[in-house]
Amino acid sequence: RRYADLAASLDLLAAALGKDRSTLHIWDPFYCAGGMKRHLAALGFKAVRNECADFYETRKRPPDHDVVVTNPPYSGDHVGQLLDFCRGSGKPYCLLLPNYVCARGDYARRLGEPPVYVCPRKRYCYWTPKAMRPSDKQQGHVSALGHRTSPFASFWHVSLAPSVPHASVLALRGGPDAPIYAASLAELPTAVRP
Repeated sequence: RRYADLAASLDLLAAALGKDRSTLHIWDPFYCAGGMKRHLAALGFKAVRNECADFYETRKRPPDHDVVVTNPPYSGDHVGQLLDFCRGSGKPYCLLLPNYVCARGDYARRLGEPPVYVCPRKRYCYWTPKAMRPSDKQQGHVSALGHRTSPFASFWHVSLAPSVPHASVLALRGGPDAPIYAASLAELPTAVRP
């Protein structure tokens, strides 16, 4: 559902670039187990690059892409480094981040212009693949997907500039099943605000 919530925004970008779902070049610089590529392919996004490579080396010479779409690791300064990269690249981005990131003192400085927030109607659940979670960190919620880990609310931070203005993304608002599009943190549902 995470990527389905983002599909309408990616369709806007593709149209602005004269592309469609199959030709929009999406780059996820943080590899986990390759699931995001499968999820996006199921929605028709075929030109997705998500490889097991070091973001800190790759960002020096990033692959050709129209948009960064990622759910990065939240530990250390991975999020901060990603924000710096997105601001410096001048390319569109869609970042799935926990709500507390917005409350960090360096968030606005590192990102620059505030993005549009695309928030799910129902909180996202995360699944860590079984082989990627140390045995001392495993919890009781295990399925074929792995270990369920959702200790915080998260939502998409979306900027499609310079190709698509924020107002066009916000115009996607509507429908009881559509995600919530917010121009500011104050517009987010109370339960997910930082």
